[in-house]
Amino acid sequence: MKKMILAAAIIAVGFTSCNKKAEGDAATNDTITKTTETPQTDASTHPEGTTPKPDEHTAQTSLDWAGIYAGTLPCADCEGIQTEVALNDDDTFVVKQTYLGKKETIEDKGKIMWHDGTIAHLKGKTVDMKLKVGENQLIFLDQEGKEITGPLKDKYIFKKN
Repeated sequence: MKKMILAAAIIAVGFTSCNKKAEGDAATNDTITKTTETPQTDASTHPEGTTPKPDEHTAQTSLDWAGIYAGTLPCADCEGIQTEVALNDDDTFVVKQTYLGKKETIEDKGKIMWHDGTIAHLKGKTVDMKLKVGENQLIFLDQEGKEITGPLKDKYIFKKN
């Protein structure tokens, strides 16, 4: 008789602990489901003709990118191209480039075209440059939008004044 009571108690404990584990798993699954659900938006929550913007953290939205940046780019037939880039809060730019040793200066202005919130494409009448926006610096990119590599790569970084 004692063996039967002991066996029944062990089985009862086993069932009880299984049920608690299953309840715990269900709570965990609910939590996971709740945190991975994507909120649904409908047209009535946004002004007509607008698209809701995702909450993204990019250089354009997260950094204090407006300001004046300066650097000297390498030049094949001069001492260097002293470059000053002014990026304005209204998404406009002014670029001034002086060819050292030639005393030739080019100045251009236009509207900043943003790519993926990290690349500022400056295209004016004479200037066409792509710059990767970083913390207090702009990195000059090649025409394919890639960072310059090699021993002169540090010459392609403009520092914020």
